[in-house]
Amino acid sequence: MITQQLLLPLLPETLKSFELFVPGKNQLVLETLKNPLQSQFIYLFGSEGTGKTHLLEAYAAQALTQKKRLLFLPLKNLKNHTDYLKDWPEFNAVLIDDIEYLAPNLEIELFYRFNELQAKGTSLIITSALPPQALSIELADLKSRLNSGLALKIEALRNDELKMALTLHAKHLGLKLADETYDFLLNHLNRDLAQLTQQLKIIAEYSLRHKRRVTLALIKAVLNL
Repeated sequence: MITQQLLLPLLPETLKSFELFVPGKNQLVLETLKNPLQSQFIYLFGSEGTGKTHLLEAYAAQALTQKKRLLFLPLKNLKNHTDYLKDWPEFNAVLIDDIEYLAPNLEIELFYRFNELQAKGTSLIITSALPPQALSIELADLKSRLNSGLALKIEALRNDELKMALTLHAKHLGLKLADETYDFLLNHLNRDLAQLTQQLKIIAEYSLRHKRRVTLALIKAVLNL
């Protein structure tokens, strides 16, 4: 069954939550995903590190608590696979992350799947770094379908909002950091929120494993800064 072959392995071990998403200017995006309409097609786009995958995972986490059947397809991780569009059973929602990584030879298959999902009233959420009209999709009918959804742009967080997001993630990981530590991280690391939170996770794991208090010196050593 595809549920075992595709759905479970492709979901991250620990899904993000809506509570860990600092919306900034994206309150409408957050509320739309937290309270989706049935059979809705949503297209999320924004630059790298703005939280697209986070929101997709949060949607999945919420839907799974509601006993919904999901298909989660992170296309960036499926570049060497060609069978993930075949033999789908019934799903309540299909989530496609990074649609720009769709192989050209799979465009016709996705077009047929798209039509099936719409006919069945299955919700569909797609993410991309690009707006739908800017995608390099060769199949005109598929490009038309991708332009037919509710397109929502995710805006990058301001510096103070990024700091708030880091503080929230650090608290979630059990880290107690001095206020200046967040400024240091923002000044010395890529401002991609996904990468920043991953760095926090590395720091937390190191601190726990070695039973060491987190200081600025420890962070510099662990992250080679």
